[in-house]
Amino acid sequence: MKTPVHLYDEADAIYSKLWKLVQSKMKDGDENMLAVLANAYFDYSRACEVLKDRGPVIAGETMVRKNPAFDIVKDTIKIIESYSAHFGLSPKSRGGDLNGGGDVRDDLDKLLDD
Repeated sequence: MKTPVHLYDEADAIYSKLWKLVQSKMKDGDENMLAVLANAYFDYSRACEVLKDRGPVIAGETMVRKNPAFDIVKDTIKIIESYSAHFGLSPKSRGGDLNGGGDVRDDLDKLLDD
């Protein structure tokens, strides 16, 4: 497995985990899409940390504004949803039941928890 050059160093572990899940389905050029997914997941997790630490609102001396990390979370969720579906990693693309299947943990959940 050759990792794309535009993959964040910090997202390399995420890329490796995702690669293990999808390597048998990979086609030419998918490595770059997988790198985008890994980078987006890294950006999402970092932005969530910022929101956890600082909250969704930044209060200055004269004004209050939305924390920019909130927009990063929103934007990266869209990327993650789209690219996850491409690789068959979303519940819908796996044919899973989105309405009530209980607390069913699949291979993707377990892998990303490591």
